[in-house]
Amino acid sequence: SIRTRRPVSDDLAQFFPATIELSLFTLTIALIVGIPIGITGATHSEKLRGYVVRVSSLVANSIPLFWLGLMMMMIFYGGLRVAPLGRIGETIPPPQHITGMYVIDSILSGNWPALLDSLHHLALPGVTLALVVLPTVTRMLRGNLLEALDQDYVAVARAKGLKERDVLY
Repeated sequence: SIRTRRPVSDDLAQFFPATIELSLFTLTIALIVGIPIGITGATHSEKLRGYVVRVSSLVANSIPLFWLGLMMMMIFYGGLRVAPLGRIGETIPPPQHITGMYVIDSILSGNWPALLDSLHHLALPGVTLALVVLPTVTRMLRGNLLEALDQDYVAVARAKGLKERDVLY
């Protein structure tokens, strides 16, 4: 590496766990938020809620990631000072290195202050990336659910008296 003067494989081994940790955190947020929104968009497709889900997903899908990231940093780090940068604070020592992922290492070693601090540091980049993934999750789920709800087996389930909630599940 030109910057660190080490083999690139060493740099990748050092930073890859942080990338995996951020990706898993982002995916978790996107799924927890996107699934209910997608279901709402499909079950209320002809109502105002469904229209809002459809339009907001379309608009959110067109926001460039680099711009969203800069705006989130300006607002929550620069302006409001509620979101820190980095992986962990300067006053908290990193957890014992087991996997290289601070959240999992904190849990495994029982280091609760490091866990809370690393989650606090993950919040801004995780939410920012989730906002980029969320419209895709929502639109795909909405479209697939609308298609599935038009199938004959769904009509049979409704005709047999199955509750709408059970049909959706």
